[in-house]
Amino acid sequence: MANQAKSAMDKKSKKQSQIEKLQREVKELEEKSQMELGKYIMKKWNINSEEDSEKVFSVIDSLKDQAINLLEQKDSSSSKDGGMGKHEDQTTPPTH
Repeated sequence: MANQAKSAMDKKSKKQSQIEKLQREVKELEEKSQMELGKYIMKKWNINSEEDSEKVFSVIDSLKDQAINLLEQKDSSSSKDGGMGKHEDQTTPPTH
């Protein structure tokens, strides 16, 4: 009986370790995605210096509401046409 309890505890510990590892991997993927998005914006907006990046923060902040509305519109149009929404901008975003 004691061996079964120990075995169950060992399995639980291994599963917990796997969960923690997967959570770290998810966090790393999220960070990588954010970095890729930042690089994409920097490239598309021709931003080359730290001074320019400060201006970009202001622009992003000022466009927040408009961007949210656009993203919500795209989401609703994608769901209406089965995920085959029309893309006005033919620019291909970076792949992950």
